[in-house]
Amino acid sequence: MNPILAVVVLALVALVVVLVLRSRGSGGGRNGPRRAGRRIDPLAGDVSPAGDPHHIGVGDVIAYEGHDWVVRGSVSYDQRGYRWAEHLLDRVGEQFWLSVEEDEQLQLVRWQAVRAASLEPTPTVQWDGAAFELEERGRARFRAEGTTGMPPEGEVEYHDYEAPDGRLLSFERTGDTTYEVSIGVAIPPGAMTIFPGTGA
Repeated sequence: MNPILAVVVLALVALVVVLVLRSRGSGGGRNGPRRAGRRIDPLAGDVSPAGDPHHIGVGDVIAYEGHDWVVRGSVSYDQRGYRWAEHLLDRVGEQFWLSVEEDEQLQLVRWQAVRAASLEPTPTVQWDGAAFELEERGRARFRAEGTTGMPPEGEVEYHDYEAPDGRLLSFERTGDTTYEVSIGVAIPPGAMTIFPGTGA
């Protein structure tokens, strides 16, 4: 074979190989293109496998109890400089609120609304076979984003209780509305994994 022709053939073969490898690495395989703003491997880089609960936002996905929950809305609270947040998590119509608070240590609580129109915030509240004692009450300013069922901003009045078994009870209302009552259970910080949404 002509030496020049052999060099040309080898160059063409090398070019084809490079193009094939490049097309496989660009997301054309079974996994499709990588989603912008979300880590495929939560262990990569310097991010904690569980994510940072302090930075949860609307559109994030939270893996918890074997399911993926989407953050539909978030509310940030400020009581004279003390801040905490609550997030509405949704999974095909099933919802709960997740509160994130830093009081000496990180506290995560799953809140579920309960039908308790007859309950009033008194020093001791009897509910579901337990006596809940008043722990704290007050008012705080809030800002809401996404889907929360609350105004974009305003003031909330709250009364927080705890039972001997560790369960929590909360009364909340904005303005002159009736109290919304929720039962809360603490969640270990490592029990969920947080994936930033596409807007992160």
